[in-house]
Amino acid sequence: RDQNYFQSMVNMVAGLGAERLFFDALFGKEIDDRHVMGVYCYSSLATELSKLDDDALFSAIMKTLDKMYDGKATENYVQHIVQNWSQESFIRGAASSLWYRNTMEQEFGQGPLDEKVFFAGEHTAGYLSICVHGTALSGRRAAMQCIGKEYQY
Repeated sequence: RDQNYFQSMVNMVAGLGAERLFFDALFGKEIDDRHVMGVYCYSSLATELSKLDDDALFSAIMKTLDKMYDGKATENYVQHIVQNWSQESFIRGAASSLWYRNTMEQEFGQGPLDEKVFFAGEHTAGYLSICVHGTALSGRRAAMQCIGKEYQY
């Protein structure tokens, strides 16, 4: 799907200013009998939640879901995994902002600096920024640039 479709889906599900996005991580994967709920938090909510340990973070998310669905989240709970990117060394967060990405692109672009320093990461991924796959593809692009080849995504 194109970027506009993705953005409209995110806006529809998350709502403007919601600071969180709940999603079925298996949506579109042709696995119809299973559902994996993911949650992505950002802005001040992410800052507050990132300070919690894994158990407290899980409890806070379940409390929100139970409130949204009249206790059905707890009633239907199977298992969970917490990935708090703010606690990971050398990562310290899930994504920067569009503003930051635009600033980095203006300053560094997607090309190398003096053909010696090659940039990769979500801030150089263009329209795929703030996505894991965009970050990965920017790494592939930078690696190809290192060996003098073009890579378009």
